[in-house]
Amino acid sequence: MRSILIKSINGRKMPLVMAHMGGLSHGRPNSIQAIRNSTKYNPDIFEIDVRKSRDNILFCHHGSLPFGIIFSQILFLFRFNFIVKLLGQINTLDEILEAIPQNIIVYLDIKSGYITSDDLLKVINKYPAHQIWMAAYNLNYLKRLRAKLGENYVYVFNRPIVFLNHFLNNSKGIADIVQLFIWQWKERVVQKVNSNGIEVHLAHWFVPLSRKYIIGKKYNNIWLTYDDLRLTQTSKQLS
Repeated sequence: MRSILIKSINGRKMPLVMAHMGGLSHGRPNSIQAIRNSTKYNPDIFEIDVRKSRDNILFCHHGSLPFGIIFSQILFLFRFNFIVKLLGQINTLDEILEAIPQNIIVYLDIKSGYITSDDLLKVINKYPAHQIWMAAYNLNYLKRLRAKLGENYVYVFNRPIVFLNHFLNNSKGIADIVQLFIWQWKERVVQKVNSNGIEVHLAHWFVPLSRKYIIGKKYNNIWLTYDDLRLTQTSKQLS
């Protein structure tokens, strides 16, 4: 495990608690409002969805299932002001990072391959004290990010759905964490991932809370996240 990752999780109780989309059960997804309302529950991580407009503004938006997400894939074609008129109030990545306390990990779920390392650096360089994790869905894209951004960030590969073996054979030195679905959670897979110096994180979909804890007890390097972060409930369950 790299020192930057050890530093991020040092002193935190496992499993880590993630405010999904900034804590969407506490305000508009990916908004300053959700972050401010969620902060009082002391989450370990704020997960934020990052996209890019035609005029190179990084903004935070997910999109509703299923059609909102599909439509969101073409937002890079429009200028930010038009996107705001189209979708309503949307916060920029700059605004979101300013609202997140420095002691909480920032998990940037990068939704667009059009976002370059330079785009990210223009924003994240303003917040050198933040602990930032970069998450992507393409291994080559993640490799390019790491080559340009350097070793001061944690890199996460999100859900290698189809090419799991390709990931297992080529991920060393690229990803620090991989997120797997429950049906990929096999002993040989976890061992192979760990042998490459990569930590394993279980995707929350389709997994009952009780089973998450069973898996968590078996593998001491797993981080369990809680979708939509029902923070008041989660805090009681983890106490």
